[in-house]
Amino acid sequence: MPTMATQMEKAAALKLLQEMAVEQGVMLSADRLQALAQPLAALRAGFARLDHLVVGEAEPAMHFRPVGPPRSD
Repeated sequence: MPTMATQMEKAAALKLLQEMAVEQGVMLSADRLQALAQPLAALRAGFARLDHLVVGEAEPAMHFRPVGPPRSD
């Protein structure tokens, strides 16, 4: 049985798909919208989980290496 969070993600994905279809002037059946909403909801849930990861701070200068010959500005 789907959890409440899963149902909320699917509802949000369904709403997003409906809005996108209207913007593009595309008519989609309810069955097609439901079929498209399932993988989109899974993606949205995955990205939401990624947002909770804590990434350690790194100094950007330490990771930057120019590629190619030096510029002569």
